[in-house]
Amino acid sequence: MPDIDARIEEMFGERDKVFVRWRYTGTLSGSFEGRHGDGSRIEVIGFSVYRFEDGRIAEDWGADISLPQGHAWRTASPPSDKE
Repeated sequence: MPDIDARIEEMFGERDKVFVRWRYTGTLSGSFEGRHGDGSRIEVIGFSVYRFEDGRIAEDWGADISLPQGHAWRTASPPSDKE
């Protein structure tokens, strides 16, 4: 999406977690979620939750909630002592 507009619509946190509700809009020029670039406008709305440990993201999970097939994920990466 050459003209992507990424916006954070809401963000709040408590203790070691931060919640982010976001929205992406743009023109589809390449392959995305099984669709081929046809110049159409798309909008993806979703959320992410981040868990912090030692000042770094230790886990994140979320979902694209506006796509017909949906897409959820979760990743866990232990914080590294290496800089």
